[in-house]
Amino acid sequence: MLAACDQVPTARNGAPGVGFSMTTQVRRTSPDACGAPADAPVMHDAEGVAWWSKRDVWCRAASRDRPVQAWTSAPGGPATHRIIVVGQQIALLEQEVPLAAAPAARVPRPFETCGNDVRLQVFADQNRLRQVGDLACGRAFRGPDFTLTTVGFRDASVTMPTLLTTPDGAARGTILYLAGGPYENLPAGLVTRATINHLLAQWGGRASRAMPAYLGVDRVRFGKGDVTRARAEIVALVTALKRHGPVCVIGFSMGAAIAAPVVSNHPDVHFLLVAPLATAPAIFVARARKQGRASMPMTLAPAEPQGHPLTLSSDQAFLDYFAGNETRDLAALLGHGRYPNLRIAYAEGDIPVLRQDLTAVAPMLPAGAIVELPAAIGHTIEAPFAASAYRPHIDAFLKECLAAPMRR
Repeated sequence: MLAACDQVPTARNGAPGVGFSMTTQVRRTSPDACGAPADAPVMHDAEGVAWWSKRDVWCRAASRDRPVQAWTSAPGGPATHRIIVVGQQIALLEQEVPLAAAPAARVPRPFETCGNDVRLQVFADQNRLRQVGDLACGRAFRGPDFTLTTVGFRDASVTMPTLLTTPDGAARGTILYLAGGPYENLPAGLVTRATINHLLAQWGGRASRAMPAYLGVDRVRFGKGDVTRARAEIVALVTALKRHGPVCVIGFSMGAAIAAPVVSNHPDVHFLLVAPLATAPAIFVARARKQGRASMPMTLAPAEPQGHPLTLSSDQAFLDYFAGNETRDLAALLGHGRYPNLRIAYAEGDIPVLRQDLTAVAPMLPAGAIVELPAAIGHTIEAPFAASAYRPHIDAFLKECLAAPMRR
């Protein structure tokens, strides 16, 4: 994060320069200093709301349901948010959640202490909060009102690494966050993961939050068709978590494709699919290739210690993950039926989930259950501008889900 500054530098015409990026710590103040934007250049956030600056005060425009709000830089006082400016875009985010190393924490059920197999080693090597190794098995951190630790979840003979937070008080339930992929990583530094940071900042003290490295999240490969094993891991985890209260599943991109077959068998679990892989994998790859999307080489670690690393192009690794012949789209994965427990949010023109891909899904859901955001959001949930657009829908979803009565 850049150092706090009194105001955002501007280009000669008074507008933030194209390609300019900065972060400033801010605090809430009175909107009285805002007034009309007048000659101030106006920017828009991901929700389409107008912003302008008056010296060291940033103003967010009024709408029918939102009064004018203002934030000012706070280098000498407690900051409550971060304003991020990138080119002509602006986003309002929380501060990065403070975390301090702590003694190993008690591992709550259904989790257990993790071992030392290949997946757990790769998880520790490839993921971090601030530096490599700080998410090794059993490491714990204290947040403002929660504890964060790396644990395992055992399904048959396989242990799935999981980043887990537990609130200081009674948990209202569990937020299960399924990241995208395949063969990517979970957190690569908390400050770059705006949605993860938001879940910690706003929900870490109210609910448990589990972020599992299901097979395909990190660069560990069993073989073609790893998606089958990944779905089995999430089915087992959801089934176990339900015994401890409401479960709220947020699946992003491929994480949504992992979660989709779980929906029909768990009507008491709430699901929010964000930018889901709604089309069949082969169709998505064909779309990406047609648009000239780069196919990058990636090296995957074998799950068995005696195996050899394998280098594949990213699109071939994607197809191999789905066994090369996955023809089911989101509607087929859900199956026939009605799903009042499912919500979907995506951006216009995002090639994994074009509007026509949801034609067969819409009749299965309640009215208003599918939200389309502006095309500028693209295919991401962690970048600041995109995170600020998805945040209201994530919060509304979690508020509804965690209000469900606790199971005993």
